[in-house]
Amino acid sequence: MQGPTGDRAIAVARRRRTLAVAGALAAGLLAAPAADANFIAAGPDGRGDGADASPGRDIAVVALSYDRRRGLLRGGVALRGEPTDASRAFVSLFAGRRTSGGCDGYPAIGLSSFTTDALARWTRFDAAGPPAASGDAPKQRPGGELQKFEVAARALAGRALDCVTAVVTDPADPRTVYDSAGPFAFEPRPELAARLGRAPSALRPGRTGTVRLTVRNPGDAATGRIRVAVGRARGLTARAPRAVASLRPGQRRTVAIRVGLSRRAKASTPLRVTATAGRLRVRAATTLSLRKPPRGGGGGGGDGSSVCASYAPVFGGVGSVVAFPC
Repeated sequence: MQGPTGDRAIAVARRRRTLAVAGALAAGLLAAPAADANFIAAGPDGRGDGADASPGRDIAVVALSYDRRRGLLRGGVALRGEPTDASRAFVSLFAGRRTSGGCDGYPAIGLSSFTTDALARWTRFDAAGPPAASGDAPKQRPGGELQKFEVAARALAGRALDCVTAVVTDPADPRTVYDSAGPFAFEPRPELAARLGRAPSALRPGRTGTVRLTVRNPGDAATGRIRVAVGRARGLTARAPRAVASLRPGQRRTVAIRVGLSRRAKASTPLRVTATAGRLRVRAATTLSLRKPPRGGGGGGGDGSSVCASYAPVFGGVGSVVAFPC
């Protein structure tokens, strides 16, 4: 079977290039330090719909995540080609409020830069007119196909944003629009955190104790049912609820895990618990101590570890998951 030829081969090559660019931007976003993104917006833009023939002025993909607690925005615009001095343009990414006319409501946050420059600016608009605040936002990949932004500022925290748009304009005349994309909806995301409480100071063989597991949702959407699983260890018995009811944003719930150690257990035995909600998965751990008669066998177990998980942006509206210390 022969491969594609002529125009078809060119089309296939262009499609592969577009996917590679989008994938590279997605990988770059996920490679950044994990952040608890409360809202994510992402989507592709149609090929060749720009007013200019240069691929450096044509939007391929847009993605942005927003952590409203820290005022952190991470994302960018993937162009269909690398901009040159001749195809230099001005790229802007706006997050705001949806209106009947699009995504032009307030409050709004803008990220913008010349495509060939290393420096970008962020601006915050609370109403029409001059920005309420602004500052620098260095780009991670200046001058390339991936126009990546990342900025964290207290002035950007707490905004009620629900949509994202991107636009590429003439660097000398912003009224000349080369290409635009959006609006894309900001979708709220759940988060999942788990923590094990203090373990019993020591367990005699055949006796049981209680360790409390607390799961919480610091995100902005419901988690769905949370499944709980306890890892196996020699001599360890554990009874835990198989599932915990869905958590609303800001809600937490604590459940009891009954644990016991037999004579086969080691002096120190790890208790590892996994909580899973959809594609969010977190693990928490602590240590159980075995007391063998006639004398005690070791110190008490301390507080368990705490881990959080949240969604990070991937193109096409599908979230990927990152885990990080709480």
